[in-house]
Amino acid sequence: MTLTHEQTIEVLRGLLGPTLGKCAEYTLAYEEIHPELRRVRGFVTLRNGTRRSHWWLVSKVGEIIDPTVSQFD
Repeated sequence: MTLTHEQTIEVLRGLLGPTLGKCAEYTLAYEEIHPELRRVRGFVTLRNGTRRSHWWLVSKVGEIIDPTVSQFD
């Protein structure tokens, strides 16, 4: 059975807790569940102009999956 994006996030939140500051942990765990995705490290610019390192995942067709995007709301 393959988990959807939403299901995967729900499982990881139960295991890892809140997403704030945990992009590396979340993407590592997400990649274990969905090995067809590739982890990418880069930077995000916050609303206040601060740049921060960040991890996300990319599919083979270039779709970005960010399991911790909610930390920026």
